[in-house]
Order: sequence, then structure tokens, then C-alpha cells
Amino acid sequence: MMDIALEDIEKIPAEDVFLLQGSTEGKAYWRYLRIEKRKKPLFEAALRNGGDIRPNDFGSVLYAGEGDEPPMAIQNLIKLHTGQTA
Repeated sequence: MMDIALEDIEKIPAEDVFLLQGSTEGKAYWRYLRIEKRKKPLFEAALRNGGDIRPNDFGSVLYAGEGDEPPMAIQNLIKLHTGQTA
């Protein structure tokens, strides 16, 4: 289990965080992305158009892993980042 002090959690507006899920070569993955405000319209257009999305073209990857869903510990960290209640 990760031990992280609450004061060390960077606050991020919830509207800047996106969960991207997909698969490549038959393996499921998930990525929590922090999208730059100025690139958000481009990111949303890329989602609508389908195809490959390169997260670093739109912002940064906060957390990533394999599987269909992020682990609960990561989901809770995202809630801390965005100020949502766990």
C-alpha cells in the first residue's frame, strides 16, 4: 500500500482529469490523464474521431496500468487530487 501525505497530493481541477481505457494487441489498459486546458478541445475531437490517442500530445499521464479498471487505491488518489469525496 502507498503511504502519501495529504499535503503532498497535488490539487487538480476535476475537469482536467480523464480516464482513458482501451486495448492494444488484445491487452486492456487504463490511463488517468491530465489534459492541458488549451488542448482539451483537440483531445475531445480526437476521442470523437476514434483512432490512436497519444496522451502526451494533450497533457500528461498521472497514473497508468494494465487491466480493465484502475485499482481502487488509484481511483481514491484521483479523488484526492480532484477534491472529490472518497
